[in-house]
Amino acid sequence: MTGHKTVGMSGSGTVTEYHATSNVGLLFQKYKDTGEDVYLDGTAILDDKSGGRGTERIALTGINFDSVAIINIDAEGDVIQDELPFTIEDFNYISPLNATV
Repeated sequence: MTGHKTVGMSGSGTVTEYHATSNVGLLFQKYKDTGEDVYLDGTAILDDKSGGRGTERIALTGINFDSVAIINIDAEGDVIQDELPFTIEDFNYISPLNATV
């Protein structure tokens, strides 16, 4: 067997934005205009009511969006959805599911 060890960590994910405001685009405009990078904090919540396992909450800090669609048009009038990939600086479980560690 070849041994392996952890030598670092990185965190990433994707969030679906239902385009109802220009807030995300304005964050990128701030970066474009000033060069100042934008970092956000948020909470990821998993609540699968049909599974009966409770609710998991994870605090995400230093969220930085990797890309954003500035304009997305739907000719049929549906709510616009944008997939936003992101990376994070840190995370902490607020309420884990079935923790045994």
